[in-house]
Amino acid sequence: MAHMPASVSNHLQRIAHTDEHAAYSDRAWFLLDCAWHDPVWVLRPTNVLTEHRPVRLHWDFSMPGGRIFTDNHYASLLESSRRLIAVIRRRSLSNGLSLHSSTVAGHFCHLRILLRWMDCTGFTRFSDFDSTSVLQFQRALKRRAGKKEDRVANTTVQKYFYLFTYLYRFSDEIGDGLNFDPFPGRSPGDVAGVRDQDIGRMPHTPDAVAVALITRSIDLLNNAARIILKARQIYADAMASAELRGYCRKACSNSAVRALRQAALEIPGRDQPLVTVKGLAQAIEMLYAACFVVIAYLVGARACEILHLKAGCVQQHKTESALTVIVGAIFKGQREYHGRPHHWIAPPPAVQAIAVLETLSEGHRRQAGRDELWLRSCGSKGATEWRSNYDGEWQVPSSERMLKSLRRFASWIDLPDHDGKPWRLSTYQGRK
Repeated sequence: MAHMPASVSNHLQRIAHTDEHAAYSDRAWFLLDCAWHDPVWVLRPTNVLTEHRPVRLHWDFSMPGGRIFTDNHYASLLESSRRLIAVIRRRSLSNGLSLHSSTVAGHFCHLRILLRWMDCTGFTRFSDFDSTSVLQFQRALKRRAGKKEDRVANTTVQKYFYLFTYLYRFSDEIGDGLNFDPFPGRSPGDVAGVRDQDIGRMPHTPDAVAVALITRSIDLLNNAARIILKARQIYADAMASAELRGYCRKACSNSAVRALRQAALEIPGRDQPLVTVKGLAQAIEMLYAACFVVIAYLVGARACEILHLKAGCVQQHKTESALTVIVGAIFKGQREYHGRPHHWIAPPPAVQAIAVLETLSEGHRRQAGRDELWLRSCGSKGATEWRSNYDGEWQVPSSERMLKSLRRFASWIDLPDHDGKPWRLSTYQGRK
């Protein structure tokens, strides 16, 4: 992705400098380049990972009677629904903090099902509900087919019930809510029949796998980073020299391959030296994965917090003990794009990982005029992005892209199995 468009950047900057009271008084504060009454809401990115693909909520969905929800027939209910989503975006039921835009999208999907059920059963306002109609909706949900089961799971029913809790707690703010407590003395999970064993919990990396993963990642940074970076420079220099001579793209690539073969740099523990562009691109990708692993497992930051780090983030904290820290931001529960400033204590391997990332991204940052450590090309393949005059677009890789790199990395370093099966890494396991 190219540098953030001026309209997006200006919008985010304007929001960032708006005080809390004024922001909350603007009911559309969380929207990006769209208005309250637009049929499609584009939610303002909640961190750098969502700026490339911001969440979109389509209010013009079809209803069972053949109309669409933005028709005048539903005007009052549509307005109440918009206010409900605005309330949800602003506060979590559990801790009152702001919700991530993707979480809001999940609530919107549940709301859409509720609205369609209301259309089928003749409800025109949320305030028409009583305890009996809530029970009727629960029974209707139980009859629906789930993704992996014959019926919707209790944990899914619980998520629908959150809507009723919002409609009761914030009925005055919404203007059309519930006039009664839908779950007196009980939680939505209790009413939905959720048991402790029903709650899916994210697994942690087993100790044997984690030790091997961290050790081999640190080894790669200690023993191979310099070699891989040198090979990358050989490739970039050869490409630049050939381009200056006016060679075509294929001839430039051939020149780079010859330079790599002549250097024949070897990575300790690998069978083949770095003599192909494909091999170089893979080695660089593995270097990124090793940096992510070291920071995630030894520092404990979330994926979005790691991928949001900027050049110069390693600093000496001004204390008597002179701690080395990584300066970044926490995004969970924060309503602003830039998050809440935070310092993590940085062990030496994490400091080294940051240094490698700074070297890797130096050219990218210079060309893009940005300061993100993880800045990468958008959609290019192979080693193309390491050309000195690369003219493509730039972006911070998504968590999904990082996940694919981690799983390729597991195979590349021959990560040990767990209970006889390959362990599937994820971007969140470092915190676990």
